[in-house]
Amino acid sequence: MKIEVGDNALRMIFENSGKEVGILSISKVQNGFLHHFSWPKGSDIKILQKPIGDYAEGTKSGAFTFLHRAYSKAIGVKIDVQEFRKTVWIPLLTELGSREEYIKFKETAITSEIEFLREIVKGLVIYTRESKEDTTPVDLIVEWNGEEKQLRLTANSVRDPSKVEEAFLKEFGEFPEELESISKKEWRIEIINKLKKEDKIEFRPIEDSDEGLAGEIILNYLRSCMITTEKEITLIDNNVVFFDGQAIVVPSKRIKEELECNGFTNFSRVKLRDVLEDYILKNAQAVRFGDKIMKCWFFDPKKVGINVKEQLGGENHVFNK
Repeated sequence: MKIEVGDNALRMIFENSGKEVGILSISKVQNGFLHHFSWPKGSDIKILQKPIGDYAEGTKSGAFTFLHRAYSKAIGVKIDVQEFRKTVWIPLLTELGSREEYIKFKETAITSEIEFLREIVKGLVIYTRESKEDTTPVDLIVEWNGEEKQLRLTANSVRDPSKVEEAFLKEFGEFPEELESISKKEWRIEIINKLKKEDKIEFRPIEDSDEGLAGEIILNYLRSCMITTEKEITLIDNNVVFFDGQAIVVPSKRIKEELECNGFTNFSRVKLRDVLEDYILKNAQAVRFGDKIMKCWFFDPKKVGINVKEQLGGENHVFNK
């Protein structure tokens, strides 16, 4: 029997009297290992919890039944169970148990979804702070659909694929379907930890005086929000901001929460005002939202890069005037 190792797949070539009978290939899938036995006139498949070489010699398992059925189809006759066990099954288990290729395959095999995500995730930048809180901002560097972008997350959310999906939506307007099929544990071990092993994680110290980063956080937040002309809606959905006909109106409290969420716990409002001066339409004022009065910032939508007309009047609008 010949054994070949390919890209996350193991192939075993079965022979009988010097002639090739069939090929058994094993690959990792979400709920186990896919076993595909093919021969010139057909094929058979079965998903097993573990690779076929890990099953016992004397147990009539699902793996044994599958291979016996497929092998019989390949040779054109149903081979006696005991003969199959003696001439095919036991030699197969013995051979696999002694081969380094098989042992390595079990240790390193990954699903096609994980392989794809490894390809598009290029690196991770962690902005370190003395507090080392979970809200420390990070940038996950990805290359997808021909574009390389930085997904702004936190030290906590970068470990959750559902949060990464949200970050993809903000930057690309869609996300890779492969993120739907990976668990939190797989994401942390197979993607994030792999970046560390490959030395693709960069640490950059930040201070509350890092005005450029803080300003970028607020602008990216505004660009990711949806627009409404109904004030009260913004009180129940942090991803919606109010447009008063001229400016994007954002409560100071919301600005503060967004900065804190990204690790800026003591950032000066005055400093932030200076950083965002080119994007601000007028000075902060008190605005009534229902029965609440809140101090708000007024941003110029064109300078921020928000197409208000498209959101309110196009197919993707949320609320009409």
